[in-house]
Amino acid sequence: MAPAASGRRARCAPVPLAIAALLAMICAAAAASPKWTFFIYMLADNDLECFAIDDMAELMRGMAREPATGCTTAACGAACGDGLAAVSSSACSDGSSSLRCCPAAYYPDVFLWVDRGASSCFVDQSNAAGLDTSLLTSSWSNVRELQLLPAAATVATAAGGSGGEGTGSGGGGGKWVQRTSYAELDMSTSDTLNAFLQSGLAAFPPAADRRHALVFWNHGSGWYGYGIDHTCSPLKAYSDKACDMMTMGTIVQGLSKGLIYPPGSQTSYKLDIIGFDACLMAMYEVAAALAPYSKFLLGSELLEPGSGWDYKVLGNVTASAAAGVVVEAADLGQMVVRTYMQTSVQMGSVGLALSLVDLAAAAQLESDLTALARSMTALLQGASGNTTGLALLQQRTRLGAIAGAEENVDLGALLGRLAGLFSRSKSVGVLSLVSAAQASYAAAVVYSLRDSELPDGTGMAIYFPATRVAYDPYYAKFAAAFPSAMADWDRFLGAIYNLGDAIASNAGGVDFQFVEPFAVPYWSHPARAWVTHGSITAPLGLTATLMYGFSSPDGAGRVMAGSVGGAVSEAAASGAWTGYLFGLVQDLNTSDSDVDALSLAYADEDRQYAADGSLAAMNLQVQVFYAGSCQSAVKDLRVGMIKYSLNATTGKSSMRLFVTSTNDATGTWGEVSAQQGGVVIPKLGKVWVSSTGQAMSGSSFGYSSCLKWGYGGTIDVAAFNVQQAADVLGLDLTKDLMTRLVVDALDGSSASLAGLFQPAQHTKAGCQCSQLWPYTYANGTSILVPGTCINPTNAPGGAWCVFEPNSCPQGAQTAGTDWDYCPQATTLSGCKCSRAYRFQDKVYYGTCTSADNDPFGAWCLVDTASCPSAARAHGLYDSPVDFDYCQAVTQQGCFCSNTWSFGGVTYNGTCRTGLPADRSSPLIDSNTTWCYVDPATCPYAKHLDGYAFDICAPKPGRVTDTGAACQLPVSYSGVPVYDCLTYNMTDYAIVGGQDPWCFTDATSGAWGACQPLTCSQGVRRACPAGAPPGAGAAADAYAPWAAPACVDALCGARAALANISACVNDTDAEKSALSTAFDLLNASQDFATALAASPAPAPSLSAYCDAQYGQLCVDDVIAPACPSVFRSDNYWMVRTTQSTLCDAGCLAALCGLQQRRRHFNASTGAACADADLEMLIR
Repeated sequence: MAPAASGRRARCAPVPLAIAALLAMICAAAAASPKWTFFIYMLADNDLECFAIDDMAELMRGMAREPATGCTTAACGAACGDGLAAVSSSACSDGSSSLRCCPAAYYPDVFLWVDRGASSCFVDQSNAAGLDTSLLTSSWSNVRELQLLPAAATVATAAGGSGGEGTGSGGGGGKWVQRTSYAELDMSTSDTLNAFLQSGLAAFPPAADRRHALVFWNHGSGWYGYGIDHTCSPLKAYSDKACDMMTMGTIVQGLSKGLIYPPGSQTSYKLDIIGFDACLMAMYEVAAALAPYSKFLLGSELLEPGSGWDYKVLGNVTASAAAGVVVEAADLGQMVVRTYMQTSVQMGSVGLALSLVDLAAAAQLESDLTALARSMTALLQGASGNTTGLALLQQRTRLGAIAGAEENVDLGALLGRLAGLFSRSKSVGVLSLVSAAQASYAAAVVYSLRDSELPDGTGMAIYFPATRVAYDPYYAKFAAAFPSAMADWDRFLGAIYNLGDAIASNAGGVDFQFVEPFAVPYWSHPARAWVTHGSITAPLGLTATLMYGFSSPDGAGRVMAGSVGGAVSEAAASGAWTGYLFGLVQDLNTSDSDVDALSLAYADEDRQYAADGSLAAMNLQVQVFYAGSCQSAVKDLRVGMIKYSLNATTGKSSMRLFVTSTNDATGTWGEVSAQQGGVVIPKLGKVWVSSTGQAMSGSSFGYSSCLKWGYGGTIDVAAFNVQQAADVLGLDLTKDLMTRLVVDALDGSSASLAGLFQPAQHTKAGCQCSQLWPYTYANGTSILVPGTCINPTNAPGGAWCVFEPNSCPQGAQTAGTDWDYCPQATTLSGCKCSRAYRFQDKVYYGTCTSADNDPFGAWCLVDTASCPSAARAHGLYDSPVDFDYCQAVTQQGCFCSNTWSFGGVTYNGTCRTGLPADRSSPLIDSNTTWCYVDPATCPYAKHLDGYAFDICAPKPGRVTDTGAACQLPVSYSGVPVYDCLTYNMTDYAIVGGQDPWCFTDATSGAWGACQPLTCSQGVRRACPAGAPPGAGAAADAYAPWAAPACVDALCGARAALANISACVNDTDAEKSALSTAFDLLNASQDFATALAASPAPAPSLSAYCDAQYGQLCVDDVIAPACPSVFRSDNYWMVRTTQSTLCDAGCLAALCGLQQRRRHFNASTGAACADADLEMLIR
């Protein structure tokens, strides 16, 4: 009778009763499921120890599952019969126990070597409720050989072991029994693996009805190897990963020795399954290396969560056996894959994949892939090699990235890309080889499940770095160790990289760079992202990455805060950033409103969108360092990443920490449990130029905190809108924010393009002009227009530009499909700037200019017909040239941006009052008038939403000479007014020549002459509120006091105070405060440092005032030299005796001042700031 189909209940056909008894035995044999034995090689002497304890409890729970049939309860005091296992017991009234007995044949065997460290781990009670976990929670740090039984039975201790019979966990359900306890062993050696296998096969020898699954449990690193043992010996094969990793060569050595059975023979036993409960091990290279030793390979091509496989699958094996379902290797493998995916999803894990690979079928894949590699190598070395190589690498770079192993690609997806490539190129011979490899690959990957993290994942990866720079030279040694499977693939990789080298070194080389010096990012409305793009000089680009960041506080470089993948074609590259910065936040005490730690962190960002354009999911890889404590030495920091995933549809998220075994990214990866503890230190990137002009890169911790890992999940990912974050970071988006588009090329070189957020011209429909667009004149001459509007043909519609794609607001109506007319700027009086006018040999198309540095700001010639009236921001129009100003002047002498928007309202160089009801700022109240300004002309402006702003109206209210309050701000003939005026709109003759005045009632027209500001008012207008910073203040606190408007006001107050009567309207307290403030700043080294960095640098405040306004001659020159001059009650007095008046020193000083007045220049010093007083004394 043929055996039943694998995985189905075995059936026997009806037969005559005469032979029923005989056939019953045959049917029973056919229906019996083979006995499964699990050899688990568990390296837990590392940061996965607590996960190991959980998995051991999970194994107990799996073994505790009672079969649905065949179990009985024995009488009190009676033993279970032959072939039955006592799985639990209950107390009887006579003091004895009643055993629950189940068929032992239904249960799998579990044989475990586990090496622990010294961690204190608790057991997850969701796995261990009702089980005796005393062995798991006890403290031990050596290697132990354990066997898992279905219940409270005993086994003989292995020879040479210790601990006696029955040592282990008792009670109901699964029970760990210690067979032996070894001294501390290095489980990362081939000898230890050999001993483990020999011991396991001795205890559970091969038989026709027995199947063996070997599970390697620990960290994984693909073809590099597996496993970390913190107690190791200095042994290594072809890798420099040091003694704590089992390379594939080490594993193969252990398998080749340990699977010799019977011992001493030349026969090698082939396992049914080799599985890796570890990261990144489902690779073609791993399958090829292990094919001689197992029928199937079970592993993941992605990082695995620390919880790993669901070992309660043991209960599924028991249930299947009890139901008569035959479970062969393929069936068991599929069980493990399904339970792993189901349980991991329930736990909130993402980035999941697990595959079962038929290693017998992989032999055909090895043959087909070798033939394909040879054929592609020949193509690369042929006449069309350059074209083929570039096309191959471009297809490779379009494959999904594998976190933690970016040099790997999914093999099935790669073959699909190659099929498309060679189909398009009509390469029939190579295409047939690709088809053969696809067929053998499909046969090899028996079963595979994944989630959405790797959309093109099909189950098994292969090593394929995009450039030689990313290629690990140890791969060549690995390939040499397994030549039949990997040598030709490695030669193919070498051929591709040689091609890149040849292109780089050909005649004259290839000038691979961006055409533009920099880009101006634009907002793409459909993508809801800032786009940076540029043209490249050669068709060699492979990958594009858009990094984003901001200027470092010291101005010495740029801080990079994250990256997103970009796109590259033969001639251009682009990338899009959503405008968010990411970080980590920790709140250890949710009862208060404060957070305990907040850090910015570099995040690799991947977003997935639904068909309607809405966000479906977001995955972040947050770059961190991991250590035992915040005081750990730098050498003890380990590279790590926090994988964060958000399902935008359900609102569920998950966050897991993965670290490497080393302090760089090349070690094995594994998850760190919350129990393991430790700390994470987020990092940012930093790029700068060295003193020798060399571009440098590294890590920045200027915005980092030390966060405690674990602690009840108190760490969360924080997202910051860059406009809101800018205020906290002290950034100005137009000058500090940047993106950097990086393109890596075929030859290993790269090019980068800085994207600067400079104000860009917009069209009438609100589209942004393209940063560089071509225009061809009628005579055939072509130019590149740098992001502005032009009108060289005097088109009736005015100036126009080609706009960036997708930069227009939704529903915008443009003049053309890719171009639109540009609006004319509006002046303060409401006029439109002339469509075209020439100034200083430059043509301006409807825009304002500040080319002549007019003290009242930018201006333009206006289209007179567009003006509401003859009123202008400088008085009535009374000139052959009709012009108007475009910008209001602020308190610090800065200028409002001609076009700026806030709260959905656009302003034409004017100011707004207050903020919307849902916004607040300590600097702006409901009556404050303010505007956005150009930070380049206003270095000490404040910031709101990342943009520089300044106050328009004076902080202390202006009054007239009669004491009436000035009505400010006010509209005067349509012109906004924020301070007293020196012109009017009623008399052409006095425009610009009138003493300051203001309206006291604009409705009635009542006005008055403005009272001059007191000395204190002048300083309060221009300087920060309150007294200057005192001792111990931060150095940057002095910067606003060093602003030009403030130091000018302080100099004016100094001169006024020296003239005695000039500050008559200030109280004595105010005068004293002014003197104290001046003296404090003059003596401060921090203020001197800030002043040295100002637009008019000087070594001290006095030196600045002397240079700009003149020396205090009476205080500094006359009084010290003339005994006849003295101060009394704040007045200067003169003694009239001849001896004092005619003092020679005094006369010399007076003559020196006279000489200075006649021959003033920079070398002899400034004239007197107190000239009137000096002349009076003279």
